[in-house]
Amino acid sequence: MSYILRIALFSLAILAMLSCRKEQLTSYPVEQSFEDPDSLMLEFKQQITNASHGFEFTWSANKKGFYAGYIDLKAASTGDFLIDIDPLMRNLTYRIAMVDRKPCLSFQVQNVSASLKTRMEGLDTAFSFIAQHQDSIFLRGNTYGQKLTLYPNSAAQQTAYKNGGVQEQMDIMAILQKLPKYFKTLHYSGMAVDIHLNPEWRKVYLHFGGVDRFQAFESAFAYTATGIVFQDYFTAEASGFQGLSFLIDRQAHILKAQINGAEVVLTNQGSPSAYDIKAASAFMEKPFRTMNLNLGNNQIYSQPYQLSFNGFTVAGVPDAYGIKSIPNYSYLMFNPTWLTNPYGSLFIIFNNSSISNFGPAFIIQFAPDKSIFRFLYYGSFGTVPPEIQPMFNPTVAALVDQGGFYAIKSGPASYDLVSIDAENQKWIRFE
Repeated sequence: MSYILRIALFSLAILAMLSCRKEQLTSYPVEQSFEDPDSLMLEFKQQITNASHGFEFTWSANKKGFYAGYIDLKAASTGDFLIDIDPLMRNLTYRIAMVDRKPCLSFQVQNVSASLKTRMEGLDTAFSFIAQHQDSIFLRGNTYGQKLTLYPNSAAQQTAYKNGGVQEQMDIMAILQKLPKYFKTLHYSGMAVDIHLNPEWRKVYLHFGGVDRFQAFESAFAYTATGIVFQDYFTAEASGFQGLSFLIDRQAHILKAQINGAEVVLTNQGSPSAYDIKAASAFMEKPFRTMNLNLGNNQIYSQPYQLSFNGFTVAGVPDAYGIKSIPNYSYLMFNPTWLTNPYGSLFIIFNNSSISNFGPAFIIQFAPDKSIFRFLYYGSFGTVPPEIQPMFNPTVAALVDQGGFYAIKSGPASYDLVSIDAENQKWIRFE
């Protein structure tokens, strides 16, 4: 059964701005001083403090991440600040001054929690003005060179930020992750685009082009008060977007969104509309991890493996078999081959150190084109303790389901194995 959601995707004002040509910007390189710094300083101060509804910002912090949020500097030296990694409205103090003959904004966020303080370490706190396009203001960090861009809010955007809109978008993201089938397919501009969202890594993957012309788009994303914004711009078939805006009618149980102002449809499906036929062999042949095992007689074997923290999701229910409730459970250890044998195995790691002395052995069987695969039960190691059987046995049964699996790249170093059988669809993440 296909679950069809009404979606509308919102394109942030950033889209039009970023699609403009570089020469359309009024550019002020940080490396240069300004001929008339006093007049520029006055203009900069007026622009940054006179926004009627504050600014929405995006913050490209290089290896430190990509963030979005709200800043309002209307008061003389204080303002409001919210960043999506800890979406509470906070006070800040700020200063606008000339530094090396360039307008500079520096600020310090007040009442910062210990966790937010740790996460903000390595972020710039002073930024120089480098460019302006229409009402958008572009700044560059004076210490790390990070990019801070300010976009004037509408009254509705400001209200959304002040009324918990960022947290609402995070809650909607959690709902999306719990849909009963794995694939979320956006029907946009004549294309079918599978959307894979990884909130933990704050990454979005868009798969399109079917099988023969498969293409993948990857970007970091951040939360705004009305949706998510991508760090990079997605373009395909002369169309593109850089953000999704989600709305939810909780009484009617309807999820809506917009893309570039137009309503589109998202289907929750049991099979992909676009699929990378090389992903399955890449998952099996290039594991992300290895462990050195002592075989005796001074022999050390480098054992390839992947791990799963959360076990199987079934029909949108995470850890459906309760694998995480096993005492001292750390993660599942998946071995495409075990030692020098032709078969693979699945074990439990306890206390991050010891390997269970029980688990299944299996042979991996690929389809002729190696695009999909299944695990053929080969035997078992040891005996599963009775108290663990209710959680571990159904996990093993799900793994050796003869319907087989798709392999979907779901993160910088992770794959999701998704059952081809869409009835009570099962999926598990290995990383």
